[in-house]
Amino acid sequence: MKCLIAYHSVTNSTFSVAKNIAEGLKESGIDTTLHNLNDDIFPDLEGFDIFGIGTPVYYFQIPINVIEFIEKLPDLSKIRTFAFLLNGSYAWNAGDMLKQNLVARGSKIEGWFYSLGADYYLGYNRLGCFPSYSHPTMDDLNRAKQFGMDMGKDSSDTKWPEISKKPPLMYKFEQIVLSPTMIKNYYQNSFKLNKQKCIKCNTCVKGCPVNNISSDDEGFPKWNKKCIFCLNCEATCPKGAISSASSSMLSAPVIKSNVKHILKDPSLEKVKVRMVNGKLEICENINQKETNN
Repeated sequence: MKCLIAYHSVTNSTFSVAKNIAEGLKESGIDTTLHNLNDDIFPDLEGFDIFGIGTPVYYFQIPINVIEFIEKLPDLSKIRTFAFLLNGSYAWNAGDMLKQNLVARGSKIEGWFYSLGADYYLGYNRLGCFPSYSHPTMDDLNRAKQFGMDMGKDSSDTKWPEISKKPPLMYKFEQIVLSPTMIKNYYQNSFKLNKQKCIKCNTCVKGCPVNNISSDDEGFPKWNKKCIFCLNCEATCPKGAISSASSSMLSAPVIKSNVKHILKDPSLEKVKVRMVNGKLEICENINQKETNN
């Protein structure tokens, strides 16, 4: 039997989980291929018996590029399917969005895997909060491998069920405000470049996971029309030359509220960080500080 695992990953957390799921499948005797769904070549599912798809959670929902990838898939009614999601704080009902799109392709999802992943969301990091910074841990990756083994053995979804939690009103509001439609029609057009600060280093061009940024005739970055609003360009700019709607005064109260909730949640591991030249520097372990107090 053969399995194809398609994944979207920016900081390699989802890729790490995908690799370990693949290892488990291989140990179960399944010939497994990994595919970065942002690659230019669309995969051919002909000859595959199992299909898996994995993604991080953005804004408590599924990234646009993952949804668009699923919409291009052929009929999945005769292919066993599984899914895996990573989130830095809360996934809420993000899996429902993924499930809805997979079911539309004829899929019956036989297993769900969930893991925490280091949360590089710029809004939180800018305020000094880095949730789930050590994830996925070895325990997370070992569970991913076991999940892969079980999927290879045709285990039912009763062992790896879907987990969906209704989001509180504030998070539901964020899902609406940061919906795929809003990202396409508004947020992807909100990026601004300070040419006086820009050193034309191409960090943003090389780091865009969906190849949405290119260089203009002068060597400055320019944004095209397939942005997923991951904010990797803004976060990693060594000179702070890029800004977007994420740093607007309108966004600030919502982001501060989310960070306050995260800091009060004992179930979430977090560290205090600062941003220096497009990189995160850990200042102190917030969990340890809370324990000492």
